[in-house]
Amino acid sequence: MILTPELEQVLNEYQEATGASPARFIAQIMTESIPMIRNLTRAAIAARKSPEQALLMLQSVIDQGLENAHRKADLFEQQTRELSKSSNPKMNKSVQLGSPAVERKKVGRGKQQIQAERSDA
Repeated sequence: MILTPELEQVLNEYQEATGASPARFIAQIMTESIPMIRNLTRAAIAARKSPEQALLMLQSVIDQGLENAHRKADLFEQQTRELSKSSNPKMNKSVQLGSPAVERKKVGRGKQQIQAERSDA
């Protein structure tokens, strides 16, 4: 595998900051990506046979990727809060409005409902 200079720099910074092996980090990400890679492969094969079927499969892959990204963002946010609490015991325990987890929960709700919630706060 050939790394771009930017990726190599980011991985080196990650290793310096965490002490964790970049190779292990990459392997973990790739292992977690196996379902997505399989689905992309199936979609590419389907595209040769039926463009309509391929579009449906690609939509599924995109949805799955977004769900995984949201889950990882939530985990990162939780870990960040826990680290902040351990270094600052006076930190407010509530989730701040505007955080990724809170904003994602708003998706699908109407503008009026969101405004009502803000006015109640």
